[in-house]
Amino acid sequence: MKKNSLFVVMTLALLTLASCGKKEKSFKELEETYLPKPEMTLTAQDTAEVTSLAEHYLQLLEQRDLEDAAGMLYYQKGDSVLPLRPDQLKNQLFVLKHFKGVEYKLEHIIFRDKDSSEVRCMVKLFEPKEGSTRPNKLALVLRPVRYQGKWYLTTNFD
Repeated sequence: MKKNSLFVVMTLALLTLASCGKKEKSFKELEETYLPKPEMTLTAQDTAEVTSLAEHYLQLLEQRDLEDAAGMLYYQKGDSVLPLRPDQLKNQLFVLKHFKGVEYKLEHIIFRDKDSSEVRCMVKLFEPKEGSTRPNKLALVLRPVRYQGKWYLTTNFD
């Protein structure tokens, strides 16, 4: 029993001494080991293109040109980006016609990775009466997707 205890103590001591001799990893090495690598590379031009698409879409909504606005939307199926099918287009037009806004504003664009970036827009549905606590805004979220070198605004249809 004493031999086993002595063996365990000696083993732990050797492991402790051996681990103390290892070089400590630098911040850069830790960063490369534990932080995920970006899946896509972006430039200022990418940001400008997506911003331009989103602002044009919102401008069409403000002008109540709903067919052209809905025509700017696509959906992602697997690795492809496709125009909305007629039933999807009909659903989009229904929603856009029934949620008329008095103001459309681009809130932010977040580029996460190729499948989960977002364009968030705020739609003010009506001007609130003084002292009213009734919610008057709606968030509209689109997903920008780069496909074959071109940016598209997609919806959550599959």
